[in-house]
Amino acid sequence: MHLKSVCLLSAFFSLSSIVGASKTCCGKDAGPSKRDIDFLKGAVTQYQLTKPLNDGVDCACYLLRKYYKYAVFQEGEEEYLKEANGYWTSTVWTTPRCIFTPPGANDVARGIVIMRGCKALFAVKGGGHYPPPEMSSITDGVLVALTKIKTLELAEDKKSVLVGPGLRWGDVYRYLLPHNVFVVGGRISGVGVPGFLLGGGISYLGSRWGFGMDNVEEFELVLADSSVVRANAKSHSDLFWALKGGSSNFGIVISFKLTAHPITGKAWIGKFVYSTDVTDPATGKRGYMEAVLDQLQAFVDRNDDTSGVLPLFMYVPQYGGPIGDVSAIMLDVEDKMKMGAGSIQGEYGPTPDMAHVPELFKGMTGEIPPMMGAWNISHPYQLTLVMNPDVPDGFRHSFRVHAAKATRESLELITHMFYNRIPELVKNFPAEEIIQTLGQTSVTIQPIIKNMLKQGEKRGGNTFGVDSSESYYWYILTTTWFDPRYDDVMNGWSDSTNELIHEALGKKGLSHPFIYMNDAQGHQDVFAGYGQKEVKRLKKIREKYDPERLWKKGLIGGYKIPE
Repeated sequence: MHLKSVCLLSAFFSLSSIVGASKTCCGKDAGPSKRDIDFLKGAVTQYQLTKPLNDGVDCACYLLRKYYKYAVFQEGEEEYLKEANGYWTSTVWTTPRCIFTPPGANDVARGIVIMRGCKALFAVKGGGHYPPPEMSSITDGVLVALTKIKTLELAEDKKSVLVGPGLRWGDVYRYLLPHNVFVVGGRISGVGVPGFLLGGGISYLGSRWGFGMDNVEEFELVLADSSVVRANAKSHSDLFWALKGGSSNFGIVISFKLTAHPITGKAWIGKFVYSTDVTDPATGKRGYMEAVLDQLQAFVDRNDDTSGVLPLFMYVPQYGGPIGDVSAIMLDVEDKMKMGAGSIQGEYGPTPDMAHVPELFKGMTGEIPPMMGAWNISHPYQLTLVMNPDVPDGFRHSFRVHAAKATRESLELITHMFYNRIPELVKNFPAEEIIQTLGQTSVTIQPIIKNMLKQGEKRGGNTFGVDSSESYYWYILTTTWFDPRYDDVMNGWSDSTNELIHEALGKKGLSHPFIYMNDAQGHQDVFAGYGQKEVKRLKKIREKYDPERLWKKGLIGGYKIPE
């Protein structure tokens, strides 16, 4: 949806209520007028006087419904069910008291006036891809779903694109496809825009452009006092910095201005599946696992800025056991590649023709030919589509994440301990149920190379405070299952396995304290891994923009900056 459409929709809702219409729209204003705010505060006071025993949520739902009749939904309505269950994983499905779907910036701001005045608990939902319960969902409170704010507008000079929080990355990539520009977005097309950018944002091409947050040129957001501001390098520059990894501690972002990077429109894309057997101690015969790890470490050590890899080591009962899976991409920066694809049969196809594999990835397909493999030369967007079948909607999922120094020893310890822990998980499932109940269990090794970290420094810095003189592995332990009866089993195994690996790395001096927000479980202490200087600065900025702690006390979910 284009900017004009969003503005017209916002104006319709405003004019259809007693609340005054906005003078301008979608980032061109400073939020609701004083008249609007006073009117809404009066409405809150009147409701509280007539119903003094209300719990705040009833107050908010009643007034939101009164002034935004066509944008507020309650249980039993079709739109309510669509939004309440509109998440990637069923672990976060909840029953909000009501759901507010504001169409524009001023509507979000007016909603904040009402919810703050009523003292109602609320949650904010963007794309709905994050699996920890009640981080972007809420039980018996107000759910603010940003799904109607779908601003998507490429600048005339094609150097930037304005993106709304109601979009997922597939929407953005498809829109940009004909323009030969690319943005730093999610590796899976179904991931939502706002959470990805506010928590950091790892892409396949981070080595070239940094994190997603490093490529935001401007945030437009609603503050706790209901004003609407633009934060960039020149205006509200402190807030601009804080939003790069500061999560939802400063406001509700209603648009992101992203750098649009020119590309040739082509990239080599490969996906390979490997056996994960290890060296046989009796014969000394080297297994594929060690060779795969060697190649991954060599890739990280090259610190190349035109390519990226994402290795997953999995246990999948439906596939008959453990396998390794590597997705790889290399940009055609010199415009020399010719569009094409390998012969594809079945899910991935046969081992690809080696002549079409870039030299950078020859080691991954030569010494260790994959069990299955496929490649194509296509738009970078294609790789985000390839990943989608690996992460189906509606199942139960959980994440755990930790960090390690990027060494060959770290890789071996992480992967081998992961596989050694699988029997401890499997024993909890009856043999006749395991295929129907247990989905993919994996450890994903995310290479965070020096180039990626240095790009953030070049673009003004961010809140992470991670030393750019080293490379790291931010590894995610992911579990998927189908039956809520096994929630405790899956979460217990995930917690213990994650901590055992982290402790083992620590004993060898290989662990790192950083916990990447976008892959963490809700109870992990994310900000404990940020730099002390950065956390101190975040606290100061929060005090300036949210002295009454609306985003800490009223907003359910998100990772909170410590006091």
